[in-house]
Order: sequence, then C-alpha cells, then structure tokens
Amino acid sequence: MQGSGDISKPSRVRMFLRAATPEELVGLQLQLNLLIEGQASFTDITFAQGKWYAWFLIDFDEYGEAVIALNGST
Repeated sequence: MQGSGDISKPSRVRMFLRAATPEELVGLQLQLNLLIEGQASFTDITFAQGKWYAWFLIDFDEYGEAVIALNGST
C-alpha cells in the first residue's frame, strides 16, 4: 500500500474505529497508525448512537485484522 496510490484496488475499503470517548478514539487512531506505519488518514469523525467513530480508507488484505482487533468489543 505504501506509495501505491491505487484507490481502485479491490481490497481497499472504508473502515472505522469505534470508541466510547473522544480521548479513547484518539488513542485508537495512534495505535492503528503505529501498527500500520502511518498509512491511515482519518476523516468523518462522528458521534452516533453513543459512540465516537473515525472513518478511513485502508487495504483490508494487509491491515483489516489490526482494525478489527483494535475495535474489540466497544
């Protein structure tokens, strides 16, 4: 994914991080960018149904499991 710029790659999808507080969301964003070497650019920070969400485009084949693990059971 690094430097590819290929947004048409089938495994590139919009995913989200979910947290109970804005501070927790920032922590998850930092953790994810450490895991994936800064490849996520977060957009559309949203509060909905009692949770905070940050959306981003990512290569699911490479990093999907990391995102799922960070979201946990929140």
